Amino acid sequence: MRPAKKEKSLLFRSMISSFFMFTAFGFGFASGENKVIFVNKGKIDISGTRGVVYVSNSVRMLGADVSVVLNGDFYVGGNFVQDAENNVFKLADGSSLTSSTGTLHFVDAEGKNTAGVRRITSANETAFDRSGKYIAFPHININTDDTVKLAPKMGIDAKTIQRASKKKGVLYLESSAENDSLYDASLRITDKGVSSSLVAQGAVVVEKDISKFRGSENNLKLFPFASPFTTQKAGYFAGNWVRRPVAAENNHTRYVYGNKPFGQNSNIIHFDQYVSNPMEKLTPGQAYLVKLHPAGFDYNSLKESNGLTITAGSDYNLSKFVFNGNVFSLTPYQEQLFADDALPAYEITSISGTTVNWVIGNSYTSPISIDKLTAAMSGNLTFSDVIYIYSPGSQSYIPKTISGSGISVSNLTEIPAMSVFMLRISKNNTATGTFSITKDMLTHGTSSIGIPKYASPARAARAKGANQINFKLTPENNNFIYDLAAIGLRDDASFGSDGYDIAKVSNAGDNGFQLYTISDTGSKLTVNGLPLSAEKVDLYLTPASEAGSYKLSISNQESLQTEGVYLQDLLTGETIDLNGIADYVFHTSPSDPKKRFVLHFKQAVATSADENGIQSYYSDGKIYFHNLNKTDINSSISIYDIYGKRQDTGGIISEYPYYELPLTLTTGVYIIQINGNRNFTAKFIKR
Repeated sequence: MRPAKKEKSLLFRSMISSFFMFTAFGFGFASGENKVIFVNKGKIDISGTRGVVYVSNSVRMLGADVSVVLNGDFYVGGNFVQDAENNVFKLADGSSLTSSTGTLHFVDAEGKNTAGVRRITSANETAFDRSGKYIAFPHININTDDTVKLAPKMGIDAKTIQRASKKKGVLYLESSAENDSLYDASLRITDKGVSSSLVAQGAVVVEKDISKFRGSENNLKLFPFASPFTTQKAGYFAGNWVRRPVAAENNHTRYVYGNKPFGQNSNIIHFDQYVSNPMEKLTPGQAYLVKLHPAGFDYNSLKESNGLTITAGSDYNLSKFVFNGNVFSLTPYQEQLFADDALPAYEITSISGTTVNWVIGNSYTSPISIDKLTAAMSGNLTFSDVIYIYSPGSQSYIPKTISGSGISVSNLTEIPAMSVFMLRISKNNTATGTFSITKDMLTHGTSSIGIPKYASPARAARAKGANQINFKLTPENNNFIYDLAAIGLRDDASFGSDGYDIAKVSNAGDNGFQLYTISDTGSKLTVNGLPLSAEKVDLYLTPASEAGSYKLSISNQESLQTEGVYLQDLLTGETIDLNGIADYVFHTSPSDPKKRFVLHFKQAVATSADENGIQSYYSDGKIYFHNLNKTDINSSISIYDIYGKRQDTGGIISEYPYYELPLTLTTGVYIIQINGNRNFTAKFIKR
């Protein structure tokens, strides 16, 4: 390259035709293989006033055909733009020729004397595929006071991260919320060892965007979090209540729901469940739940008895948590990135014969691959075949079946960094032993952070045995806060409990909403497996503590091998054909009955509403009445056959706005009457 105006740039473009540009690079072929290897054993200095490193997308390491190896020193005075399809530089593939051992130095540009900001990014920051766009460096040395920011949609590998003497520069992991997705820059420390030897204290800053969870409503949800630092203090959350589950014998978490009610009020959490001392250090690997105050909250109103003693002013009303050792009114201190080889070990010391819940915080700064975690769970301990993931915004632990069969509620492939998940030791476990979460399980991944996406309905319809429907419930104006449910039809499922059913594990003890079905034993289910003969299933909704407009998103319904699929809103009396329908918007309030919907797998026959607006229809051994009001309570119900003979079965209306009456009838035509404050007559057919 020819320098212009002291600007220097290094472009890895057509590598074979341009290798002569690298005076410090040599190249060769691996013995017996057709590999091109570029090796830097000396020094490359790009520290001009506007020095930029640009790695072009023509650098391809899709196999092991071309490697760029850094065994010397690379000095960068500006930005680093990564557009290659795969990581640069090469770290390892089993050959010493292709394992980089050198150091990338972030240094001050020529003539520069003030601290600034530079970026590690891609030319197109709107694209996202962290698994292909992450950068693999060997060692990193920060020899500057600049802040080097890693873009939210990117990842970085490093053997170690060190900082030159008297320099204050940091590697800053950015976070952002865009459209319907969250993105956190990810960092993997690939060398083995203890944290203090791998990453210099204070050399890494972690940002966490929580703006989408700071609504104006009071029914805010819990934000799951695990500290990535060994000396992080609770005061980072600045008056937002920090709560931790309580572990007992065998590391079993007593309060799976993260909720210990105070008295009889399930929306008030017992004080001893909160971390109230802002100077208390949080433990890496421990699961914490943060109850965020809403936007605009007056932190001056917090008292010593129910809040942090140091909170005051608007500084605490932030849309991002920034973990950098100098936050709010805490005394500044340097933190240490938690980069140790393993999270604290979880151990089974005795056979209890009951299910043991391990609630774990992924305090690494990179996601954990579910596939790699699953592989590690194949030891002597007997785990449940469901992993429960508590993602930001979720109202429940999201179940992920790892057995290869079952009904999927989401397609999550990784556990977000600094997030919370739960492993369950089966009640049938007969072994003791230890289990650890290790760095070997980390991935940069392809998922946005913890927001489940569904396969397209067309793809689901082609999948063998799909035959399921998925639901996602969100406030109409905020897709980041959600709850999930799935219903599937299987030839070996039952109406009672079966192996397809997955329990609803809630974490929404603070004013949250819940979407679920109920088993024959009364248990709440996130996933419900039904036999192929099922005609309908009730879908329950626990409303949030404040009224609002909600959106029920439906997916995979095209995969159902049924006559059709219809959603009946018991509160409004409306029945919707879900064929081709993606969303249903409705209103809910805290006083609404929890039995809100019925999902029909064949069309329900409903009468037209009379002048009072009352509706009724017969289905599956019951008569359903809708649009009732308080004045209809205690009204009598009479049923007559077509000859005017009254049937033995009748009833009294005891609920509104809907009521159901079990009824055993032979095939025929019947007349139904309501006698009371409002009279109603309708005809229905029992087929």
